[in-house]
Amino acid sequence: MISICHININSITKNKVELLARFYKYDVISVNETNQKSERPFSLLDYNIFRNDRVKKAGGGVLLAVKEHIKCREIINKTTHKNEIIAVQIETLLYKSILISSINVAPTAKIEMKIFQELYNINSNCIIVGDLNATISEMGSTKTNARGKQLQELLNEGSQPLLSFITNVETHPTIDSINGHKPLTFDIQIGAEPKPTSPRLSLNFKEAKWTKFRSKLDQQLILWNNDLSLNSPLDIEDYSMFITDSIMLATKEAVPTSTPTSKSYALSEAFKSLITLKHQAYRRWKRAGDNIDKCYIPTKWKTANIILIMKPKKDKQHPASYRPIRLLSYLGKLLEKIIKQRLILELERRNILPEHQAGFRPGESTIYNILRLERYTQNQLRCARRHSAVILFDIKAAIDSVWHDGLIYKLNDLRFPKYIINYLTSILKDRTASVEIENVLSRQFNLKNGTPQGSPLSPLLYIIYTADSMNDIPTHTEHRQFADNTALWTSLNTMTYLSSRLQQSVDAFESWCKSWKLKLQPTKTEMIHFTIHPRKKQLNWQRHLDHIETKIAPRIGLLRYLSRTAYEPNNRTLINIFKSIARSIIIYDYTVLLTTDHNVCSRIQIILNKAFRAALGLPIYTSLDYIHKISNIPNIKDYATTLLKQAIQTSTANKDITSRKYLQDILEKIS
Repeated sequence: MISICHININSITKNKVELLARFYKYDVISVNETNQKSERPFSLLDYNIFRNDRVKKAGGGVLLAVKEHIKCREIINKTTHKNEIIAVQIETLLYKSILISSINVAPTAKIEMKIFQELYNINSNCIIVGDLNATISEMGSTKTNARGKQLQELLNEGSQPLLSFITNVETHPTIDSINGHKPLTFDIQIGAEPKPTSPRLSLNFKEAKWTKFRSKLDQQLILWNNDLSLNSPLDIEDYSMFITDSIMLATKEAVPTSTPTSKSYALSEAFKSLITLKHQAYRRWKRAGDNIDKCYIPTKWKTANIILIMKPKKDKQHPASYRPIRLLSYLGKLLEKIIKQRLILELERRNILPEHQAGFRPGESTIYNILRLERYTQNQLRCARRHSAVILFDIKAAIDSVWHDGLIYKLNDLRFPKYIINYLTSILKDRTASVEIENVLSRQFNLKNGTPQGSPLSPLLYIIYTADSMNDIPTHTEHRQFADNTALWTSLNTMTYLSSRLQQSVDAFESWCKSWKLKLQPTKTEMIHFTIHPRKKQLNWQRHLDHIETKIAPRIGLLRYLSRTAYEPNNRTLINIFKSIARSIIIYDYTVLLTTDHNVCSRIQIILNKAFRAALGLPIYTSLDYIHKISNIPNIKDYATTLLKQAIQTSTANKDITSRKYLQDILEKIS
């Protein structure tokens, strides 16, 4: 028996050690893309080397490595029209000889058909391996390219008979992690006894603390029949259940320790472990990739358990008083994060998302939309002496109201990759949920609309769905969005024409919502009129300060309770809680805060100091200098200034000229 291995390796020198470690047992190794230079020597332990290197250009090259105990000689070594060929004749027992050839065809070249006839004329018992850069749809490729048509014609001629004694054809994980070519191995039964198969390299977890868990998990995973292919939804369902059951069993039981296997090519234990870890990572990636390619999500991953949390100060007898929280499969969410990353890359590469949408996008914030509205209104009032008005809309149950067919239509219209569309279709199709009330689950029901709440994909899918919502808004009306919140504003000299113009824009937006099965929430729709004749010319901060004190009072009580009842109070933890639930209320609109006078800032600082003393359990007479010294927390105005400078840097990086100019003006005023 002669065992043969073919690899497209992308530099044989760089991957020499792993090549020997994994494929040393094969009698003949064919390598494409060797990236060798003819003046540099190259050798493999126990092999005779025959090579054809690409001259004067990087990349390319072919190589045949034949075991030293095999009698062989080189027959062909040449390059014809970017077809690189190396052929070696091997003496055998059953036949006089066989010819083994390795061919590499450059992506820009055509297959030189005369090469195959020449090889066949030299020895009719020939085996040709290599990278022809040919794809044939009948053999599983998505399409047939020009070289694929050439290869199909060659196979249809029948002048090159196929060998019927090739056995044990297998593919293996790639050697180079960035190279998508899998090594191919097979055996030829030619009068020799088959060699005993080498046992696989095993990983030893004796030194790890979690050995018991991991070992049991490995034992369960080995039980799966790797010969089974995941070609149908039922196969994927069975495999997902197998994975789930294996994880459950591994948390409860232990597993015997694994023993290392011997290899003829000596490697260090560290190198063996690295190779094994790499294979494990590849297998995990491949399983996820198979699910993506099949465009199918297991049913269990699409089932949600809904728990109900009552809203503060609401009637518990009324269904609207509860906030539903969906608990989703963590395996499904992990896979959705992978798809989300690919979706974001596509959106950014093609610049699909509109500029007016600031929600769920890196580097964007709702404060930038507020700044644009403020700058627009100020210019109209002070410079043009015109009335301005803004209408604020909120979509009712926005995430739960997305029309599935409409979303799929828009994804197709935007020309997203087919596999992403098919995968998202599987995510949305046949979703079910159960409601948990007093530890009892209701019967399952189907979710016919909406994207799954709690899914990493839902916010992104929603802003894709509403990306064209402003297309029909008249040019005289400005518009901005933050997720499902929409603002339309415009200006005119008189209120009559202002109302007419704004109504025209409202009608256009409302018509779009009806067309795409979204409903506006009337109770949360508001209009603000910025008039050139304000009724109250002297505006002050009193109502805002009273609102802050009312809102922060229960949180101060919570901080005081945590400080007193903690078994071992940790100042760092309490400071983080203080920042999260107290300071965040005050610092929300820091740009406006920086424009206030000294008295307002002092009042806000007093409120903040009160909350901070409560968090650390300090008495009321503790000096401010001591508080800031032990906590390293700046006063409110310094902190707001720091946030302002960070916002300027962000707007500069995002090329947001309007926001940067406005923020820069504020910084100049306070400097």
